[in-house]
Amino acid sequence: MKKRSTLKLLMELYFVGVVEDASIFVNIIKDFTGLEQLKDRDATQTNLSLLTSFARQGRFFLGMHQPGQEVDEEFYKGLNVTVEQKKQFKKALHSYYDAVTELLQAEHSSLRLMELDNAKILNARGELSEDNVTAYEKLRKSYDHLFRGVSSLAEALDMQPPLMPEDGHTTRVTSGADTESTTSGKESVPEPIWDDDDTRTFYESLPDLRFVWVV
Repeated sequence: MKKRSTLKLLMELYFVGVVEDASIFVNIIKDFTGLEQLKDRDATQTNLSLLTSFARQGRFFLGMHQPGQEVDEEFYKGLNVTVEQKKQFKKALHSYYDAVTELLQAEHSSLRLMELDNAKILNARGELSEDNVTAYEKLRKSYDHLFRGVSSLAEALDMQPPLMPEDGHTTRVTSGADTESTTSGKESVPEPIWDDDDTRTFYESLPDLRFVWVV
């Protein structure tokens, strides 16, 4: 929450001209895209959400076309973001996307292996133990959440979402309450664009900030 609030505040201050040096965002994005944080799943999910929001609302920082840029050309020309900084932003986010996609693929492989093991147990015993079901549901939930986060980042970067390898011999194994999903993640429910009402309100109000007089 602290990271989210800090990023919101700094972007607001930048768009109204209080903060003029875009290098502060370079440092923040470097922190969010640090690969060592991929070891912490909670940190990974948080950073994915923050980076997706930044990429959606700060396309100009990445050298990408910003909606309405033609209308407000003078405003965007006044933003002090160098070509080198845009390259840094783009490189950092694309490198992070590649790394988190590898993590997703590894988790997908683990999920498929667990499903195969569970299928063997079902064939032999007719049912799964409570521990097997709990472990599977935990890994499945983790994978689905990560898949949605990575797909949202890909969309924000105008990239194709990750495609997980198909395995015709593997099906979801559950306790019976949920049997319609697939391991590829294709049927996952899309993640909401906004993480919460405060985030939605903040970003939807950004276009008006350039008209605010700073005293």
